[in-house]
Amino acid sequence: MCEYIPLAFRVARLVLAVLFSDWLPIFNFALQCVALGVLVWYALETLRIRKASQEQAEAVQRPCLTLATAARGYEDAVLDMGGAVGGMIVGSHEGNVALWNVGSGPAINARYRFKPIDPPHAANVACSNGYLQIVLARETFVMPVARKGLQNLQYEVVHHL
Repeated sequence: MCEYIPLAFRVARLVLAVLFSDWLPIFNFALQCVALGVLVWYALETLRIRKASQEQAEAVQRPCLTLATAARGYEDAVLDMGGAVGGMIVGSHEGNVALWNVGSGPAINARYRFKPIDPPHAANVACSNGYLQIVLARETFVMPVARKGLQNLQYEVVHHL
């Protein structure tokens, strides 16, 4: 009985060698193609992550200009006095409007324009515009725009960096 076991193993090895010799190279090629696909996918994902992190690093150094605001009086906010809605209004700094750079980078060569939204026909409406050479990060710049001149109308503030 012991003589038949080595013979059975030899026959099994011969059968497996014949069977695997035909499709083993095909299986090996398919496995290499899958590995190449995974490697290409990994390289593309790495490229996407690099671009996203580069954009994020650049965004950290950008300026962000906003109008300096002040809290409205409680009664004015509750009763919607003066046609304004909300709890904040454009703040008055020495009677003028101010820009505040809330970003972490300086705003250089910024232009601004206060454009009225739906002004009354034949009305003399203030359209202030100007140029700011630099507004440092976390700094406030008082613009030569009178806050009183902007009352009673809605304005769109357009600025270009």
